[in-house]
Amino acid sequence: PDRSGAANRVQLSSLRDLALQFAEQTGAACRCDDIDQAAKTAADLDRFCSQVDVSVGCNVVPRGGGALSGTKVRGLLESAGFVHEPSGRFELRGEDGSVLLVAEGIQGEPLTADRLRAGPVAGLTLAMDVPRVASGARVFERMIDLARHLAHALDATVVDDNRAELTEGGLKLIRQQLKSVHAAMEAQGIPAGGALASRLFS
Repeated sequence: PDRSGAANRVQLSSLRDLALQFAEQTGAACRCDDIDQAAKTAADLDRFCSQVDVSVGCNVVPRGGGALSGTKVRGLLESAGFVHEPSGRFELRGEDGSVLLVAEGIQGEPLTADRLRAGPVAGLTLAMDVPRVASGARVFERMIDLARHLAHALDATVVDDNRAELTEGGLKLIRQQLKSVHAAMEAQGIPAGGALASRLFS
C-alpha cells in the first residue's frame, strides 16, 4: 500500500503472474504467497497507516487583521534554511535530503515568487508530515521555535487551525500525539522517517 490505498486482489494477481512469467523465462524459482492472504495483509497494513497518517502544524497570522509582507516572509524563511520550490511551497530539508518542514499560504495557496512580490500574505502555515520525519519530536520543537521567531519578526501571532492562539496546553497535546504515533509505528516495525515509512507514505 501507499497513500492511494492498498493493493487489491487483481493487482496482486497481475504481479504474481509477472513474477512467475519472469521466473520461467530466466529459469529461476518463484514462490508467491496466497493472493487472498496477501490482500488481507495489505488491507490490514493500509488500515494501520491511515491511523498514523497525520500532519502537525501551526499558523502565523498578523495581529489586528493585517497582512504579512510577502518579501519579508520569503527572506525570513530562506534565512532559516527553507528552499523556495517552483511549486510555491517552501521546504526545509534534513542532511539526507528528506523534507522536515514545509511552509505555504494559510489557505494552502502556493506562495509563488510573483505572489510574494506582488503584495501581502494573509498568513503562513508551517507543517510536518509526521510519518515521514525521523526525530519528529525534535523537528516539532524546531517548527514551534521558528513559528515564534517569524511571529516576532512579522508582528504576528502563532495560532492553531481554529485561529486560536497556540498555548502550552495545546502544544502538550500535540507532543503527546506525536509520541503516540511514533510508538505505534515503532511497534509495527515502521519507524517514522525510515525507508519503509517513506515508501508507505509517499
